[in-house]
Amino acid sequence: MISIKAFANEDDGLVVWAADTNIPDCLGFAIERRLNGKSGRLRNYVGFPGQTGDSRPSTEWPFQRWKWTDHTVSPSDRIAYRVTAMIGTPDALTAGPSSGWSDEMVAKPGSPIGAHFNRGITASQWVARKLGEDTVANHPANLLTAIKTPGDPLREALAGELREALLAILDRAIAGTAEIYAALFELSDPELLDRLVKLGPRAHVVLANGAWKQKGKPPVDENKDSRAKLLHVVDLHDRMVHSGLAHNKFMVVVEGGQPTLLWTGSTNWQPTGLCTQANNALVIEDAAVAGTYLAQWHALVAAGSGYPHELRLA
Repeated sequence: MISIKAFANEDDGLVVWAADTNIPDCLGFAIERRLNGKSGRLRNYVGFPGQTGDSRPSTEWPFQRWKWTDHTVSPSDRIAYRVTAMIGTPDALTAGPSSGWSDEMVAKPGSPIGAHFNRGITASQWVARKLGEDTVANHPANLLTAIKTPGDPLREALAGELREALLAILDRAIAGTAEIYAALFELSDPELLDRLVKLGPRAHVVLANGAWKQKGKPPVDENKDSRAKLLHVVDLHDRMVHSGLAHNKFMVVVEGGQPTLLWTGSTNWQPTGLCTQANNALVIEDAAVAGTYLAQWHALVAAGSGYPHELRLA
């Protein structure tokens, strides 16, 4: 008997399975997915030694493992999975025992706490396929250009649903009357910078000077160009440190004078943070939690470029 479980976030499905007894001559498993009511086999990009081709159905190139992450899921998809043991030899496979279908799920973040992720791993087959001959190793500048260009398909694929979630929050604020309070370590992404400019004085930004690399010398401003674009446009507060890092990456949305939503996590607001580093974000729709971060924002403003004792207590 094969047991199966599946899990989903906003745009991925994770399927895991186990057999309660040994399956003789099993070379792997075919994965069948039911997507929005329609069934089909997942394809695998790794075959057996000596076999060639870009990909094949997993009935021919079975997954040689006990779990698989399905990155071809889109937000709001309804998904379920079933696995079948593939038995025989690499060139002559037949279907063996199967699991039942996993429970159907909807791909979406949680509420009131939602997790969001990008796909920022450039050393992967799908990135190489998108770049073609212009691989990361051969032409790294092509990748850097892509991730800095709004609308570029590779940028959007790497940034994933995380980028979409952040832009949606900012766009809702722009369209309404909300204000945002952000404390940022690095800021250079063109889409995010553009949203802050559109918010104008409704954007309150504590902006640090980024990564510190020259010990003993005056602080270098990694965010110099972005700071110049925001100056006299938003409510800007400089935090120029030369000891440690002003490593904040959070934003609070305030509506009607009350904090309503918090954005936090590992993502820096720059193209590499969105696209070429594996990052995450949490969206917490809780007034008390958002209020705690808003108080921290004000503590950072009061601290300026220093590390007073009061900041540690905030």
